[in-house]
Amino acid sequence: MKVLELVAPSQFVVSEKPKPVPQPDEVLIKVACCGICGSDVHGMDNSSGRRIPPMIMGHEASGVIEKIGLEVSGWSEGDRVSFDSMVYCGKCEHCERGETNLCHERQVMGVSCQEFKRDGAFAEWVVVPARILERIPEGLGFEEAAFTEPLAVALHAVNLVKVQSGERALVVGSGLIGLLVIQALKRAGAGGPAVGGNKRDFFAGIVRRGGRVLRSFGSDCKRGDQGEAFDFGGGGIGGRGGLFSTLPRGERRAFESVVEALGRRSSFWVGEVVGK
Repeated sequence: MKVLELVAPSQFVVSEKPKPVPQPDEVLIKVACCGICGSDVHGMDNSSGRRIPPMIMGHEASGVIEKIGLEVSGWSEGDRVSFDSMVYCGKCEHCERGETNLCHERQVMGVSCQEFKRDGAFAEWVVVPARILERIPEGLGFEEAAFTEPLAVALHAVNLVKVQSGERALVVGSGLIGLLVIQALKRAGAGGPAVGGNKRDFFAGIVRRGGRVLRSFGSDCKRGDQGEAFDFGGGGIGGRGGLFSTLPRGERRAFESVVEALGRRSSFWVGEVVGK
């Protein structure tokens, strides 16, 4: 089969690999669509230590089951599926409690690091454990279904914040996850404009302007939109604020700026903190 292989930092080649064979608890998927995650972009130069070449990236995918393992039940050849990017054992104490993210044997599709290597879906076929499959509903296309994993991240973030109807929300970062969080906030009933923007521009703007100007976006915002100036007067956005953010490495002021932007009587959730 043809694969897009990372053979050296930031160097890809289209190469031929043997078609994978599913293990008893796995299925073989004919890949229809695979997205490019920000972690792929940031990891392909090997700076993160999570894309050590040679390897096949890709974990936001959809496709059709072509073959099922001997122990797989509940799935059939021809089923349209997407899948979780995280592979868990399903047997340890954490998995039994539903804490699959804490699994002792946890791996991630399309990741190669010191602890493990699991090739992903930048290929014609990929094998995944049946326990991480998600069925694609009728009427939903493969491109949309490939958003299953990042959309789940956005919905989970909003569910953790527990936004109340009419509350305003601050979303720092207008990449894919940020835009999906804005849509999820709108769906949850957040009132007023969700606030977004480029993370580094936002943090630089907070410092430069003394914590006064943000950029506000409507529900139809697209990556690169500038939005409208929104003056929160240094007193926060008011009420409770919901925050989804990835803080730049080592920028303590960035975290302080976010707290300053939210103001008093606010709540926030940090999606990922990079560095200490």
